[in-house]
Amino acid sequence: MARMAADPMRSLVDVLPGAACLHRDGHVVHANRAFSTALGYRDPAELVALSIASLVCADGRDVFDTRWRELSPEKPSAEALPVGWVARDGSVVRMRTTAARVDFEGAAAIIELGHDIGDARSRNARVATTDRLASVGTLAAGVAHEINNPLTYVLANLDYIREQLEVHRSKLPPAAFTELDDLAAEAKVGAERVARTVRCLRVFSRVDEGRRSPLDVSQVVEAALALASNEIRHRARVLKVYRPVPLVLADEARLTQVFFSLLINAAQAIPDGHAEENSIDVKTWTDDGRAIVEIRDSGGGIRPEYISRIFDPFFTTKPQGLGSGLGLAISHGTVESLGGDIVVESTVGLGATFRVILPGAANVAVDARATPRVSTGRGRSGKVMVIDDDAAVGAAIRRALGRRHDVITTTSAQEALDRIRGGELFDMILCDLMMPQLSGMDLHAELLGTAPDQAERMVFITGGAFTITAREFLDRVTNERFDKPFDASHLRMLAKTMVNERPPASRNPRA
Repeated sequence: MARMAADPMRSLVDVLPGAACLHRDGHVVHANRAFSTALGYRDPAELVALSIASLVCADGRDVFDTRWRELSPEKPSAEALPVGWVARDGSVVRMRTTAARVDFEGAAAIIELGHDIGDARSRNARVATTDRLASVGTLAAGVAHEINNPLTYVLANLDYIREQLEVHRSKLPPAAFTELDDLAAEAKVGAERVARTVRCLRVFSRVDEGRRSPLDVSQVVEAALALASNEIRHRARVLKVYRPVPLVLADEARLTQVFFSLLINAAQAIPDGHAEENSIDVKTWTDDGRAIVEIRDSGGGIRPEYISRIFDPFFTTKPQGLGSGLGLAISHGTVESLGGDIVVESTVGLGATFRVILPGAANVAVDARATPRVSTGRGRSGKVMVIDDDAAVGAAIRRALGRRHDVITTTSAQEALDRIRGGELFDMILCDLMMPQLSGMDLHAELLGTAPDQAERMVFITGGAFTITAREFLDRVTNERFDKPFDASHLRMLAKTMVNERPPASRNPRA
């Protein structure tokens, strides 16, 4: 059977050095590599069947509609116009584009030829914005990591102080005990508030991961509210009504960014200084198996002529310096990529409502590491090694576990490795993930080869795995892990379980 020859127009488009795409009935039927690369797509085939309307900025669609209607056999081409094409990441790529009517695979089609990329200032501004966003994410992860180490021993030591107060309660006057206990409790509440904020900051900084997992949208909204609280509290009261919703399959960082952007948008629609007179209502409910999150503000509302443009990249009605015009565009793109939608309703003078609709996750598998194993009974005492380059963290863990177990601390993973190679066995090895010289990941790799039983007993403690290698490592291994700062009671529970599961295998060659 003879092979059908490729359409000459397809071959021509493929070899053109400039950006080119073919569309028919409002949908792309073919594109070349230059066009897909310009719009951030890896393969031209990803563009096939997409609507041209979704690829062109809203402010240029009317011009396109007119131009397409005018093209005919009598008028086969149209003049070059500056066109804003919407890239995959929501940014805008501006090209001077010429349209022409052509025959493609036996039927009429329109070819779009991008002659040159838009002005350098606009292009450089987009690059600068992207660089700033990446820098903010890196900075957020680094700051979170540095805060979490001292927070770990602050919280652990506050727990220890409260325990010691209880032990010596009878030795203190009632009034003195009550005051000291209250002070310790207040300090712990404050430290936990910092911990929650940093935890949200860490999630928000991981916008480059792109890994989807089952999420409770109510918890994601709470994280976004914590991040946006400073912007909101001087403008409005937050009223929350959370009804049960199905889990959704999404990337936690990106979904947090969606709700954060919507909350900031709602807050900035309300004048500062009238918090008691204004509100931001946040509601969740389910409909037909979908998770729905509604954010309603009592601000000035959105003018009707702007409703169709609010998700366009770089479109903003905010004063210069207050908004980049990217937040809603990125949010809309993220929600659409999850198979969902954002619906907007607004009346000028009465506020605006943004409703995020997400499909529920089916057949969700729960990560076993998310459910701590529980041991019953008092059990035996064990031998625990704590490895952390911050000595204060090791000391705090020793105080938390030392009354029940033999706890050895070190700031050097190399020292721990030498002791294990020398024949020492541990029931549990609590090890920081990121350390200078020999990291927790390096130690795990060494133990896999020389003492696999001890490698299995490693529990990773981390203040923020902000390198790609560290994230991939945590996704790959099955070891337990704790994020700093952690709850001392949970740590004691895990230690009790690991110590009583089974004794370490005897492997000391000198025994």
